[in-house]
Amino acid sequence: MRANTENIRYTGRWYVTEQSAIATAPGSRFQLAFSGHSIVLHFDIEFISSPPPHLWISVDDGARIEVPIDRHLRLQAGTVGNHIAEVILKSSITYGHRWHPPMNGRVEFVGWDGSPGCLPKEKKQTIEFVGDSITEGVFVDNELGEGLGWLGRPYQDDVTATYAWLTACELGLEPVISAYGGVGVTQPGGNVPKAAEMYPCCFSGTPIAYSNADYILMNYGANDREHSAEEFLREYRRLLDLVADHNPESKLILLAPFCGAFEQELELLRDRFTAERGRSLELIRTKGWISPEPLHPGRESHRILAERLTGALKALGIGSADAG
Repeated sequence: MRANTENIRYTGRWYVTEQSAIATAPGSRFQLAFSGHSIVLHFDIEFISSPPPHLWISVDDGARIEVPIDRHLRLQAGTVGNHIAEVILKSSITYGHRWHPPMNGRVEFVGWDGSPGCLPKEKKQTIEFVGDSITEGVFVDNELGEGLGWLGRPYQDDVTATYAWLTACELGLEPVISAYGGVGVTQPGGNVPKAAEMYPCCFSGTPIAYSNADYILMNYGANDREHSAEEFLREYRRLLDLVADHNPESKLILLAPFCGAFEQELELLRDRFTAERGRSLELIRTKGWISPEPLHPGRESHRILAERLTGALKALGIGSADAG
């Protein structure tokens, strides 16, 4: 069966056609309802480099299993019946091509074998996190790559262990992750363009197709410290205007960088944007939440960040009614 059948729900930055569904941003995922006891998922792995991207796969909200992407993956349920399989792009190679073809860090789902099941309707509100390598989950498990060099990266990175994913889950919200390592508002990174050019597309030439998130939280600044405050403000405002125009109904939030950079500039940006656009923009300060070093927090530091961010968002009236 094709990758665009009615029993599949895509969340995040997917470009879906009759032939395939392609994503390059970690956190992009899909749910597939099937009946019976098993299905086989098919992926196009041409041009995929070594090491390949890693996936989290689960059935019926069971334990997630980490697997490298491969041409065919069989999923076996414990009983015959209606089941929901979930596939998450856990990690990908930030040094590879994830924007321009041939994209060797992509997930390209091309179809599946099995019997369709019934997919429940969506119920949760959504929160989109727009950011860089910290939001993507780079080096969350840094120790797993010791001695492996670049070959260890898919094991070291995990988008589901980040402050962003954990916060969304704690608040009862559906996470949408729009983040690539090295990217800032002033500069590209990892073969991906800078934030305002990245945001409107799944990858080069493919506009995003998902609807407005209920909340959009932007976290930039860590990769912009070599640029002037004036350039940072100008480029961040460019991103803000673009995000606001694409998402007229979303509540917009700025998250100050965890490294402590540009906090005063972000206050100025908030005030200018609110005055000139007549639209609310929240700013959450993060100074002192965790140590600024290392730049990429580990798994436990992400948990601390999520705890603090969850509290800050609840104070804004976000997610508290849906949590639990």
